[in-house]
Amino acid sequence: MSFSELKGAGACSKPDNKRLISDVCTVGGTISARGALFDMDGLLIDNEWMYQHFWIQALKEAGFEMTPDTALGLRALTGKNAIAWFEERYGAGFPYYETRARRRELMADHIREHGLVLKKGAKECLEFLKENGFKICLATSSDREKAKGYLKITGILEYFDDMVCGDEVENGKPEPDIFIEAAKKIGLSPRECFAFEDSPNGIRAALAAGCQAVMIPDGEECEKFEELKAFGDLSIYESLTDFLAEKRF
Repeated sequence: MSFSELKGAGACSKPDNKRLISDVCTVGGTISARGALFDMDGLLIDNEWMYQHFWIQALKEAGFEMTPDTALGLRALTGKNAIAWFEERYGAGFPYYETRARRRELMADHIREHGLVLKKGAKECLEFLKENGFKICLATSSDREKAKGYLKITGILEYFDDMVCGDEVENGKPEPDIFIEAAKKIGLSPRECFAFEDSPNGIRAALAAGCQAVMIPDGEECEKFEELKAFGDLSIYESLTDFLAEKRF
């Protein structure tokens, strides 16, 4: 299903506190949610600002200008989608791989010196879903080596049953490939899964896959993304803590 073909599909009913969350949260009113698919950067880990900061610095060193607002549009894009994004703005032949390598170097130096921090409610959300019988899969645009490293540094690798990374699917976000594959990895259909994302490109991918999408905007107002609800089953919260607060009572 393409993003333009998406239609709304159901919501999550309010749970009885004596029942599992997976027994009562439904997609389209008929299919129980039994899986959780998580983006990583900017959702679980507070590092999306690093991508923006160090992309800007790497481009400046290469002789290009990028504003913080422009950098927001790059979130969750990888491979051919990222190359197309840069060439549209900076012209054909933009030195994407060289500039990306420099951005990675700058960001890695920063992380070695300062470490990584989890987003509000990240560990608590993973713990709660795991305790309530959910299968959990990472669905990140980052490569596998980096993803495993970040999850180890932040102490949350143990909560994941599997992972799918950006270099392991043909089409990256905003195409639905990564969420379709992530659901498959844990033996479920996308419609049986929550898909947690912080970026518009990630939400477009989740909705196109047919997941019950949960958006936690990273540093932006929730109201800014209300229009995305017209394209599928989407809930928006300020933090993962707020998601838990609604689902636990």
